Amino acid sequence: MVFTQSSRLASVYTRIKTDAAALPNANTVFIIASPDPDSLCACKMLSSLLKSDCIMHQIIPVSGYDHLAKTNRMKIENNEDLRSIIMLNCGGVIDIASTISIPDRATVYLIDSHRPLHLGSIYLYEQVNVLDDGEIEEMKDVEEAFQAIEMADNANADSEEEGSDDSDEEADGAVEQQPGLELDGDDEEDPFNDGFGDDDTADLRRKRAESRRKRNGYLDILRDYYEEGSYYGMSASQIVYMMLNQVGKVTGDALWLSIVALTDQYLNDRIKMRAYKASALSFREDTTKFDLSGGAAGGSAGNGADDRSIKCVEEFRLMLMRHWSFYDCMFYSQYVAARLGTWKERGRQKLTNLMARMGLPQTQSHQPFNEMKRDIRTDVRQKLLNLGPSFNMTELLFPSFVRQNGYKTAISASDQVYAILALLDCGASWMRRHAVGGVVDESVSEVKVGDSGTTNPELEWVKNFYMAYDALDSIDLLYHGIQLSMQFQRVIVKTGISIIEKGMTKTTNTFRFISIGGVGGSSSNHVSSQRSGGMVGENDVSIFGKSVALLNRLAVFLMEAYREHKKKQLPLIVAAFNEDTETHLVIGIPILKRGEVKNQFGLAFLRAAQETNVPFRSDAFDSSVAEIQRDDLVSFVVSLQRLI
Repeated sequence: MVFTQSSRLASVYTRIKTDAAALPNANTVFIIASPDPDSLCACKMLSSLLKSDCIMHQIIPVSGYDHLAKTNRMKIENNEDLRSIIMLNCGGVIDIASTISIPDRATVYLIDSHRPLHLGSIYLYEQVNVLDDGEIEEMKDVEEAFQAIEMADNANADSEEEGSDDSDEEADGAVEQQPGLELDGDDEEDPFNDGFGDDDTADLRRKRAESRRKRNGYLDILRDYYEEGSYYGMSASQIVYMMLNQVGKVTGDALWLSIVALTDQYLNDRIKMRAYKASALSFREDTTKFDLSGGAAGGSAGNGADDRSIKCVEEFRLMLMRHWSFYDCMFYSQYVAARLGTWKERGRQKLTNLMARMGLPQTQSHQPFNEMKRDIRTDVRQKLLNLGPSFNMTELLFPSFVRQNGYKTAISASDQVYAILALLDCGASWMRRHAVGGVVDESVSEVKVGDSGTTNPELEWVKNFYMAYDALDSIDLLYHGIQLSMQFQRVIVKTGISIIEKGMTKTTNTFRFISIGGVGGSSSNHVSSQRSGGMVGENDVSIFGKSVALLNRLAVFLMEAYREHKKKQLPLIVAAFNEDTETHLVIGIPILKRGEVKNQFGLAFLRAAQETNVPFRSDAFDSSVAEIQRDDLVSFVVSLQRLI
């Protein structure tokens, strides 16, 4: 086995540390990270850990598999000093040993929350080490099936000199081709036949049938493993946090970053509620281990300048509640919009009635929440909880955390997630161009920002990555991210309301389909005419064709709305046009069942593209996202109707 059990993660860092000590003047460690909040948090924790032991390392962001291949050519291939390649949320679901040229003395450490993981990385390759969150240890049947098929194939290869390539290609497909697995249980070649040949005796025929039945059973197990759909395991940050615990180097900052990563999974429906609550409870216990108040043990009576304490709270499912007016946080909350149906006049009237029954003066409801009168602000929370069930809002609270930032406004874990997501999508250059919030602070101008008029689009996302990375421990940059996130949320909710209100959804027998922008559907002419304050000079809907995160949030909002207000529940496919590349970004959302987090659209997309011979690009690390050429969208969607 070439994976590390969750109880032995400290051994991984010991090996990284030992390998680095052998070459003290060389850069022996690469941290390769995908652009998402979880990867950023894990990257920050690992970088701090390596710095504490004076280990030279380099952080390399990768946006997709094409960029990973480029990184391999430019930085990994023939790098004789390289000893440790730590990959965060990238490379776990592919055959990484065939994707990158691992130097002879180097080891790849995979810390990836994407599932299903590639079995070759777990059980086969000596230079690949998968850090387990406990899930792999429970995959006994999958391990047995993989090892049996692998051993049989090796035995077959040893016995056949000339025909080994053909037979290996078919057998290896059982464990290496993903997600479009082709497992043929009726191969004429039977590696399990133990040399029985064509003997016609009843006993040998029975043994051959039993051998074939066993092989087919193993292939079925591997097929089910790969084809059950994509989902997410424990966040990469939590695995790194477990490692820090085991090496005795946990800090309050590491705890907070792990909380932020967990919250990112919850807000994006990547984790079951039971698992979220269990992890939140564990973190709650850990908050008592650190005195981050800047005062005496146990905290002080008031907030001090150095107060960085982490508090457990029951958080409202109202986006950025502390940072804009109470009315705006209600109107632009996806949860409230979906429950009340604010795309209809009746739904908007319900929101007005809710405000009236709460006894909230209009002048106060349009004030920034933290500037409302203290007594009103306190009453609002309890009144909302009391009245919520009457307005179909029964799940207003979820367990979460808030971190104090000295004298400044406290930031909740969900606030930080939304801010980081916004910075990853736009970064400093877009904020400068649009003067979000009317202010461009000096700190923004100093953070890896190029001239917005001449910025290379291929490099802009890298600048966004580093700005979001710096914002993890910069409250000033986080505030800019929060302001930008508000602008995005206005666009998401207004676009979603317009799509539903104007009937832009096409319903088939197997799914609902929406096309935004371009020639893909009737919705383009209506939605693209919208504008929102602050996004000066930008076509609102153009952002969805360029951002997987924003398109996913729009799709989830629409799915929530359909679940609340449509009798027939169907999966949803949303395509958004990207004018720069003349392609459609396509995302699939399964029926949102409580506690169900698996998505089978990745396999369906691949099969539809193969069936129609449509050029298919799935460069993102999320398999349920595809990029389709403008003229191929219609045939691609028609094919999906037969496959879903």
